[in-house]
Amino acid sequence: MSTVFGISDHDAIVVNCNIKPAYVKKVPRDIFLSSKADWTNLRDDARKFATEFLGIHATTCVEENWASLKLFISQSMANHIPSQNYTKTL
Repeated sequence: MSTVFGISDHDAIVVNCNIKPAYVKKVPRDIFLSSKADWTNLRDDARKFATEFLGIHATTCVEENWASLKLFISQSMANHIPSQNYTKTL
């Protein structure tokens, strides 16, 4: 920012600024394509997991039960449901 001589006894203020917009790239995420999923194998794996889980859930704590359930769901989705990477720029 600086001042320069203007008309008569007035000074003009001159400002240099960068007005180029800053684009923020969002974090890429995976979108699961449920229409192309292998539902039969997913159901079979879920039945196997259910029998195993119901056999051991009473002897383990809640955190371990949740961790095993969460791991099963994420692995099953990765194995049986195809995904597409999605990135959008704002």
